[in-house]
Amino acid sequence: MSTAICLFVLAVMAAIPGAAQTVAQVEAAAGATTNLFDFNPPVGTGANRVLVAKFVVNSLAADLTLRLDRNDATTNFALNQGNIAVTSDAGANMMTLRLRDMTATDPTAVPATFRLIKATITFNDSFEFPNPAPTWHLQAQQPAAAVRFIGYWVQGSAGEAAAEALVTRPRLIVPQADLSNFATFADFANPTNVNFGGVHINLDPIYVPEHQWQFANVGTGPLQITAANPAAAPAGAYTIENYPSPPLNVLPMGSFSRRITVRPTALGPVPDVNVTLTAAPGSNLQLNLTGTTGIRLRSAILFDLSGSMLLDKHNNTTNSDADRKITLARIAALELAELYRQLLPNGLLSLSIYPNRPGNCPSSDRLIDANEISNNVQSFRNHLDRGLGHASLINPASLSSMTPMAAGIERVYNELHDRGQFERTAVFHFGDGEHNCNSGGPRPTPADWYNWPAFQNAGIPFFTVPYGATYASWLATFQQLSNKTGGATFPANMTDDLALQKEFKNALATALDFETIADPTVGIQSGQTRDHTICLNESSQIAVFSVHWRGQDSRAITIQLLPPSGPVINPNSSDPTVAFVSGANYANFVIRGSRLAGSNGAGAWTLRVISRATTDYSYQVYARDSWKLKPNLNLAGILSQGALTFTVAQAAPYLTNVQVSGTLNRPAASVPNYLATTSVSRDVINRVPDHFRDASMADKKYYVLANMSNQNIPLGRTTSQMQFSPIPVPDASKLAGLSVNPGDLAYQTTIRDLPYAGRHDFNVTITGTTKAGHCFQRQFPYYASLDPVLSGPIIASSTKWEQPKAYDFLDQEVTQILSKPPDNGVSRQFLHFTPKVGENYLGIGRANDIAINFTGAQPRGRLQDLLDGSYVQLVEYPSSSSPSATISLGSITSPAIPVGSNGLAWWIWLLIILAIIILILLWRKWRSA
Repeated sequence: MSTAICLFVLAVMAAIPGAAQTVAQVEAAAGATTNLFDFNPPVGTGANRVLVAKFVVNSLAADLTLRLDRNDATTNFALNQGNIAVTSDAGANMMTLRLRDMTATDPTAVPATFRLIKATITFNDSFEFPNPAPTWHLQAQQPAAAVRFIGYWVQGSAGEAAAEALVTRPRLIVPQADLSNFATFADFANPTNVNFGGVHINLDPIYVPEHQWQFANVGTGPLQITAANPAAAPAGAYTIENYPSPPLNVLPMGSFSRRITVRPTALGPVPDVNVTLTAAPGSNLQLNLTGTTGIRLRSAILFDLSGSMLLDKHNNTTNSDADRKITLARIAALELAELYRQLLPNGLLSLSIYPNRPGNCPSSDRLIDANEISNNVQSFRNHLDRGLGHASLINPASLSSMTPMAAGIERVYNELHDRGQFERTAVFHFGDGEHNCNSGGPRPTPADWYNWPAFQNAGIPFFTVPYGATYASWLATFQQLSNKTGGATFPANMTDDLALQKEFKNALATALDFETIADPTVGIQSGQTRDHTICLNESSQIAVFSVHWRGQDSRAITIQLLPPSGPVINPNSSDPTVAFVSGANYANFVIRGSRLAGSNGAGAWTLRVISRATTDYSYQVYARDSWKLKPNLNLAGILSQGALTFTVAQAAPYLTNVQVSGTLNRPAASVPNYLATTSVSRDVINRVPDHFRDASMADKKYYVLANMSNQNIPLGRTTSQMQFSPIPVPDASKLAGLSVNPGDLAYQTTIRDLPYAGRHDFNVTITGTTKAGHCFQRQFPYYASLDPVLSGPIIASSTKWEQPKAYDFLDQEVTQILSKPPDNGVSRQFLHFTPKVGENYLGIGRANDIAINFTGAQPRGRLQDLLDGSYVQLVEYPSSSSPSATISLGSITSPAIPVGSNGLAWWIWLLIILAIIILILLWRKWRSA
């Protein structure tokens, strides 16, 4: 869904007739002479020769003085000084200088700050200037305070009145700062096209997106708007507040702005509206409202209801319902539903589970049909809020309930794949374990779904929230599911009490196209108050201030908001632009409507946290905003170095003082290597508790090492700082996978020393100042599960064919096949694959990520995970044939590996060595001859 709300401004440079030249914004520094512009005096003699310059200046000083610098001589002329005659070295009258204050006759919109001045150089008719003409300079003469000039100058032979007419004209710009500060201005093209993109239908006014149509006149003459077409405000979906009612006059240093909103009520394209303002002098001003589409969002929560959800965060049984993963997950899902309602009340949301409530496997069920969340939020509360004690509260049937993830994927696919042309979809998929119960039909596993082209192209992005330890190989399933559908993955370490709700909200913000403004975790003491400064900018339209804390005491923390102006916002506010959402361990303010519309919310907000308990808490701030961080992660090789690059779209005209930094949290040791090289017997694995018996063999091995042995799994992590440097946009465009455009800002950091595979958390912070003088901040969290970088040749060199043998962890199917000899004329082999680079293993539990294609051979049974970092696939083939195999990991595929290619035999190496020795002896004999 495209709901990005942009701050659009219209600024048109009026055409300057004749030879009028623009004086760019020039600042005359205090106590220094500053050049305003250069010119050449007229050649020869002639009548009515004149140079006229007209400026808007931000100085009311009575002694404002300019200087004519003729290289070999200078002449000062000040306001109200009258005519100043300039003579040649021989005493002949060359010209007359004059500087006048014109504000009384040509007023500015802010006369207390700005004045209009006119500098005139009248050349003597009979004085003959040299040919070629020298270059002279008009300068600001050592002002007592810094003075800024902007305006026009023209030189000609039509007299002062004609010249002044050319320099008395408007100049239209986008006001990127307080006009009283004369900050940087930017010209925009005429016409200006405004495209709201996809906008949800039937929104209440406080939710509708807006654009701010705004220009300012920094010229030396007024802009006159004499007519508007259409004469009445546009009908239909668009609304322009205070639609122009000509005649209008925009004085120098005045501005003209209108807020434009769109509220489609039907799916499909919104009829275009073109607004034309007839302006004098200069061309008309054209605003085209075009390309907007009415859409509807259909979303689904897909919830894992397997038996392991009854365990605690360490996967141990517990008698405390508050400690169970299901309880924590329900809180996170309920907070997501409540925020969804406040951010997009007309969006549709459903709730599905796998397995069904009786715990059958495989199975799934839809508990809440898709409906507008504003109408069915109570159903979500009944299913998810433990405090209500409702009979619909979801729970796993028992500890033995398995995980039929494919059945859940099929459930939401069947619900959403027949979406209409103008409907958008999203799935919020939560789970705490790997799929372990196949469905029937052609797609029994999650991989069968996410590798199916029709599923990948169905337009159903999965925003997955896997809930487990950071090591787990099953994270790859969730990541593949999101990557191949255009979604995103938000892993939540279940041992971190604050992680789950944070990632649920990150998933919601991403799906609804919100930007992350801040995302830190802090501690607080009982009775303490903490203030956090949050910067919203001119284009922020809906903002979420969210806090959640450890435990499940709703009274532990209270929050308040202090906006840039106005009274404190409390939870009991009756303002319709403020919504307050709270629960067992969370509190959220949602700010919208006029609080933020038209840049009303731009500036520094304060989030005040008041604690009644000593605890840690996380706070997140999200905003629907036009300025997008477009990250691009380009890690060329985890074991060497990588480049993290991102851009800020179209931010160059709006941001100054930009600083970019970040942190990288990565494994301090290789858990995949440890799991692959630390042996555990099948007998020990068979002794895992009953509640863990349906887990994968890889997860069972991890459980044994973590809970049933004296081993210490190296789960430590390290955090390092990242410093980014700006890179020119043309250079950034050459980086793989990064799309940049003029006006973007691009930054890059080189990341070195990434020795260990596993989960890497990048958190990039960007701060700056908007050209309007407001503070700007963003925080971009990014997760990547990085593996050793395998290549086709490395895969081939890590693979061998071998005679079948009785490995410890072969499953029952393959064991039964091996218990009988093959048929006559049939040979049987293992293809043995150990994916690693050097000493870095891909790891255990990755069988679903390995695809093997055989030519001339038939696989028997599934790919076997030997739990030592290697995998074997049993195949059979006619003894008279020579089969081969190719192995694929993601986009990397090996060359063909023919049967018998187990490396060169020892005697072949011996022959090669003898041949080399013979060649060396022959070469020496030839040299000596």
